[in-house]
Amino acid sequence: MEIKACLEDAKNLTNRVSEELSGIKDFYDPQNISEKITVFSSSVGVLSEMIKNLKDDLDSITGFLKNDEARGIQRRN
Repeated sequence: MEIKACLEDAKNLTNRVSEELSGIKDFYDPQNISEKITVFSSSVGVLSEMIKNLKDDLDSITGFLKNDEARGIQRRN
């Protein structure tokens, strides 16, 4: 009976190792990596565009504040 239990444990362990190795193979699959890089690259592009828009908005606000400050100085003089 003990031998049968050991064989069953060995079979279960073998199946778990096989599943883990399959997961690793899928993770390192070149096609899978390529898709992940494409998604990451797209996300970086979107983030870059958002940062550019934010910079443009900040430049506009800064310009507006400088013009407003200049008008205030002119009114005082």
